[in-house]
Amino acid sequence: MNSCNGINPQKTVVIGDQLSSDILMGRRNGLKTLLVETGLNKRSDAMENMQSKSTERQKLVPDYFISSLAELGKEL
Repeated sequence: MNSCNGINPQKTVVIGDQLSSDILMGRRNGLKTLLVETGLNKRSDAMENMQSKSTERQKLVPDYFISSLAELGKEL
């Protein structure tokens, strides 16, 4: 996704609540990813994937985590 539609991968973060769709899409496109734990998946799910020997499961690990979108405003 090199500058596709004006998107700069170095300045873009995919925010999502599902590892198998949102986070995987971001990772496959070379973008940073942020898991919001108010949805389907939690940090513990990502940690299980991180510890897996499966490279496919390791792709389901986000770069960042937050408990809710309300926290995002505090970080910006």
